[in-house]
Amino acid sequence: MAHQQESVEFAPAKRMDKIRYAIRDILFEAKRVEDQGIALTKLNIGDPAAVGGFKAPAHIIEAVRKAWADHKYAYSPAAGILEAREAVAADYAKHGVKVDPDHVIVTAGLSEAIRFLLTATINPGEQVLLPRPTYPLYVTMLNELGGEASHYDLDESQDWALDQASIEQAAGPNARMLVMISPNNPTGRVFSKDDLQKVIDFCRKRRLLLVMDEVYNRLAYDIEGPVMSVTDLDFEGVPLITMNGLSKNWLLPGSRVGWMVFHNTHLQKGVLDAIIRLANARLSGPTPHQYAVKAALEGPQDHLIQLRKDLELRAQAVADGIAKVPFASVVKPAAAFYAMPRLDLSHPSLGGRYSSDTQVVVEWLRRTGVVTVPGSGFGQTLGTHHFRVVTLAPPEVLREAMASLAVLAS
Repeated sequence: MAHQQESVEFAPAKRMDKIRYAIRDILFEAKRVEDQGIALTKLNIGDPAAVGGFKAPAHIIEAVRKAWADHKYAYSPAAGILEAREAVAADYAKHGVKVDPDHVIVTAGLSEAIRFLLTATINPGEQVLLPRPTYPLYVTMLNELGGEASHYDLDESQDWALDQASIEQAAGPNARMLVMISPNNPTGRVFSKDDLQKVIDFCRKRRLLLVMDEVYNRLAYDIEGPVMSVTDLDFEGVPLITMNGLSKNWLLPGSRVGWMVFHNTHLQKGVLDAIIRLANARLSGPTPHQYAVKAALEGPQDHLIQLRKDLELRAQAVADGIAKVPFASVVKPAAAFYAMPRLDLSHPSLGGRYSSDTQVVVEWLRRTGVVTVPGSGFGQTLGTHHFRVVTLAPPEVLREAMASLAVLAS
């Protein structure tokens, strides 16, 4: 006779209680809505290859195709193929910044770069200064590692400009690193020279590692080349890591290729060594797609001209749609493909029915099929309420989707 005992479900680790990722978490509710026969308009994930008809440049695709055809699919060096690292270094040289290819690490997208960065540098209880609102993956990974996210604010009343005083307030005695995302996700803000210099000076004074997440740096609507970076200024005496990748500027999110560049390495040699050890432990990044890096950085950039125009039109469409909603407003983004509209939950048209942006986003989804992400998933100034919308869909789709938010008004 078979031994019988009460079955007990095997539970996940306790650390998973804090692991959330708002951008994809909303899809659980979206699936329930779709199962009820309501068509979805997905405006929650910034995937230019899946939405809006955007295609990666042919010469970059050809570089990857050739790598496969030439059987270049063995494990790569843990830090990435030399060709890719040299191309990244050469791109910085074009802007007057000297980078040793040995100080470049190619990663499986910026998600892996962020994981390497935080794993190698942050002990339990140590602080990372992040913008508010911010890209939520940083907070998710800090929760996993036992680190602490401390937020400095972007001032919505000043078109999401850096609130420099809030940086001082955010930095406690255990502050270890400051992260700046420029252009910013989720607001589309491009930071000024003054903002960048103040961040450099603060990190120099507090001896913080400065991290620049620049994955959208060629997508400012009114700037032909990359937006201004701290590497264009005097960052002597500041340990600095800059990060970029193929996903956004070159429309290759599924390639999972990013890179980290270490500057002033004499101030952070141990960090570089630690991240190389992490790269060694995972063996290799995706080899064939690393051959796209040189093609992307050194080949024609013509696609960016039309891409910037298309993104600006879409940003305007979001603003036009939001203008028809009595309880919402938006700061029009200056770059990238996101906007962060604000919700006035006290507006008479809502009749006091909502107390959080999550409630608004979910009810909107249930009634219209429009999928966005609650602002609470990105962090927001206390007492404010927002949602993030991805501005990649065609302008008419965005305009209609944003205007449909008015269905919640009484």
